Amino acid sequence: MIRQGNTLFLLLIVLFMSILMTGCLSSHSGNKLYFNREQAIVMEPSVLAAGVVAGKPQLERYTKGTQATVTLSNTQSYPVSIRYRFYWYNEQGLEISPAGRVNDVLVPGDGDTKISADIPNQTISYVRVYLFI
Repeated sequence: MIRQGNTLFLLLIVLFMSILMTGCLSSHSGNKLYFNREQAIVMEPSVLAAGVVAGKPQLERYTKGTQATVTLSNTQSYPVSIRYRFYWYNEQGLEISPAGRVNDVLVPGDGDTKISADIPNQTISYVRVYLFI
């Protein structure tokens, strides 16, 4: 009876370790870092409170590098001054230096404005834009 209990216990341990190893081997395959493509816009709560929303960044490659463009929309009737910075990432999810410099833009009341930045690098796969006031 004790021997059957030990055998069952060992089988459970082997099963648990197999499941654990399978999970470790399958996560983030291809030696890539996890980059959440859906989190391309990061904004402080004060930006949302001011009524500014942002569209998804659009990447465009050209002969000397990459350009990212984002449309900012103001849902309020008065203009709002926003600060922003672009961060660049390659296919593996690694940040490419240098990060863009901090810029300011005035988003007109009930209007849209586009912000953009360039980087002299064609290996850019993703961009993240940080918005703050």
